[in-house]
Order: sequence, then C-alpha cells, then structure tokens
Amino acid sequence: MIQNKIQIAIPRARLSFPHLFEKEPLNKYNNLEEARSYVATFILSKDNEKHIEVVKNIREAEKKLLKDIGVKTNPHNLLICGDNEYDAIDDSTEKGKLNKSKKEYLKNSWLFKAKSKFPVQLQLRGDKVLDIEVDKNPFYAGCYVNVIITMTTYSKGISKYLQLVQFAKDGERLSGGGALKASDHFEDEDEDSATAVDDFNDVDLF
Repeated sequence: MIQNKIQIAIPRARLSFPHLFEKEPLNKYNNLEEARSYVATFILSKDNEKHIEVVKNIREAEKKLLKDIGVKTNPHNLLICGDNEYDAIDDSTEKGKLNKSKKEYLKNSWLFKAKSKFPVQLQLRGDKVLDIEVDKNPFYAGCYVNVIITMTTYSKGISKYLQLVQFAKDGERLSGGGALKASDHFEDEDEDSATAVDDFNDVDLF
C-alpha cells in the first residue's frame, strides 16, 4: 500500500500537555517503553481566521487521505471540540468546580494532538535550532508555538506526526493558578515565639 502524506502548518497555536524535550512518562495507557512518544496538544481558536483556515485544511486533507485508502471514516477524531470537553467536566463537587474553572481555555477552541516516536525538531524564533542537551526548555502549557505536522495514512485511517515545533511567544500558563504565597497558608509567627518553637518539638527534620 502506498502511504500518502500531507503536511499541515499551524501558526500561533497555544501549547498544552507538552512532552517535547523528552517522551511522555509511562502511565496506565502507555505502560510499555515502546509506547512512549514525544507528544503535545495544540489549542486552535475558533475566532482566529488563520486557525479557521487550518481546521479547513485538516478537514480537506482528512477527506483526501481517506479516499486514497478507500476508508469512509477515520477510527478517531482528528480534531476535538474544546467546548464539548469543557461542558463534559463534572462540576457537581467543589473539586469539580475548581477543575472546571481552570479549564476555561477550552472554550471556543479546537484541540489537535500529535506525536512522534522520534525527536521533534525544536526551534526558537529566527529558526534557531534548540539543543536539548544545552538549551533551557522554553515550552510550557500556555505558550504559543508554530507547528508543522504530517498527516499520513495507514491501513485503517490517518495518523498525525509531529515534525517541528517553534516557540512563538509567551502566554498565560494553563491551570497554573499563579504563584504560591506562603502567607495564604500559614500564620505570620515571630520566629522566636513559643508557638514557633513548640511546633517543631520532637520532629526529625533530616
């Protein structure tokens, strides 16, 4: 079978769940070393004209590639509706409400996930190639990146492979909750007070 490929460029997508410097960790879904991949999810805005064009290109590429291999529908959705993901979050508990409040970024978006078994080309602005052995990891959930992925066929459908991720600009961190403040959790005690001393009596600190 001839493997068909279509390359898709995505400008200024918001990055989520990045595992770009190293492969994703083992978990209940990927419990074998060979199942690990470099992977990331990219958030596309439904209000951004360039992202609307990208979604259109992905849809058209999907139709063409499926037609080429004689398959009617792909076994999994290439694009996930962020609004549906947000609405599906259970907010019937306080924990659920807090979780939902942290996922506001899902609204009015499309989610597009891609992975690679091999190291992804990583760049900074100006096409500067990153050296993961030397350079600091600039990719975090919430920053904006330019992305090149390749959609390719296999016997039953289409896969999406990460080719290149370029840091574009900083953004608000996703679900970060801001900087922690000790004063929000602890009383301001005088370091010489009896209370401060008593709190640490009979505690093995090391």
